[in-house]
Amino acid sequence: MGVVDPRLTYRASGMTEAVPGDGGFLVQTDFSAELLRRIYETNAVVSRVRRIPVSGNANGLKMNAVAESSRANGSRWGGILAYWLAEAGTKTASAPKFRQIELSLKKLIAFATLQMSFLKIRWLLRQSSEKVFNEEIGFRLQDSIINGTGAGMPLGIMNSGALVTLTRNTAAHVYAEDIIGMWSRLYAPSVPTRLGLLIKT
Repeated sequence: MGVVDPRLTYRASGMTEAVPGDGGFLVQTDFSAELLRRIYETNAVVSRVRRIPVSGNANGLKMNAVAESSRANGSRWGGILAYWLAEAGTKTASAPKFRQIELSLKKLIAFATLQMSFLKIRWLLRQSSEKVFNEEIGFRLQDSIINGTGAGMPLGIMNSGALVTLTRNTAAHVYAEDIIGMWSRLYAPSVPTRLGLLIKT
């Protein structure tokens, strides 16, 4: 049986990163740039996620966004309204609205222990562990983007307010009407130009 490094079993007390005022604001996280690069390049879902850089001393960020919750007339851009006006008609003023989004960093880790004898084949371990950890972290990250609860992890699409649902005609089958209904609910700028023209024709 291998010897366990006492640092792995030591339970720290006092200052902690879990409490921002007790030192959490001061914590900097080192990570493997190579591992993250592979995850973003090889994962079909993660590669489509917008990435926003965060400075080394920060544990989150605030960003401004448009307060738009509907694409109905008078709701786009949070309140902008364009309309046809007759000669000498009365104009109605409108203005955009904004909101602030606060994002906090969360940890996604994978941890393994090795016996000292494995250090003799470190080159083999590096190749295999990079693949294993890359796939596992990529899977969990992708799953959180889709199904994340928002508690200690990202808020996934299926649990967010951005989710758009459509009731199918028959629960056990998918018909053309269901596909057309899905396309009708799709945000227009998300439709590729060529595909949009193909659907119209």
